[in-house]
Amino acid sequence: MRKEIKFLKLVTEHNGPCEIGSLFLSPEYRKEGNGRFLSLARFLFMAERPKRFDPTVIAEMRGLVDGQGRSPFWECLGRVFFDTDFPNADYLSMVNKKFIADLMPTHPIYIPLLPKEAQEAIGQVQEQTRPAVKILEEEGFKFSGMVDIFDAGPILSAKRDQVRAVKESAKAPIVEITDAAPPLSAEVYLVGTARPEFRAAKGNLQVVEKGVRINSALALALGARVGDQVRFATLRPKKG
Repeated sequence: MRKEIKFLKLVTEHNGPCEIGSLFLSPEYRKEGNGRFLSLARFLFMAERPKRFDPTVIAEMRGLVDGQGRSPFWECLGRVFFDTDFPNADYLSMVNKKFIADLMPTHPIYIPLLPKEAQEAIGQVQEQTRPAVKILEEEGFKFSGMVDIFDAGPILSAKRDQVRAVKESAKAPIVEITDAAPPLSAEVYLVGTARPEFRAAKGNLQVVEKGVRINSALALALGARVGDQVRFATLRPKKG
């Protein structure tokens, strides 16, 4: 007889991968694709300066935590070894992660032995995190098989050069800045500068024979002029 039992094992990464951090956008600005833009603008920077980033990119997604800051996974497992509440442990991990290796067991933890509440939290995210997960999945990120040690939130992973906004981005000079009608395009683009001081914005752009045309609002946001190189990709994946 053979039976597979899932277990958790502590993994420590010292060199890479590249991790993209959490972002917070004030509620009044959560509209018109601003959240998507804020998330994806980082990939234009990676596309422009790939040597600065590890070939693998990960994102730790926030696990199940209630309004009082209680994590079911932490309460059932982490607290046994760390004897502190989740918010404090989360804060301490940002200051110094050494205490995790000092206190967390290195032996496998068999998932069926955990309380049901903890088992059900593994790899799950809180409701407010779902839009961020959807955006990253559309860019090519997938569940890596790893979860956060504190709240068991999933860690998504993708190869840097296979991230949609990196892979599909293109680079061209600005050949014209215009506000003439009709609008340049119905498609909204992520647009980033190619100079050392990186700046990104979203707006309409038109690809022409020798470069791109943009409007004055986008040029002002980028601090760009005719002749400057820009890197761009569509804000959303192309249908199909």
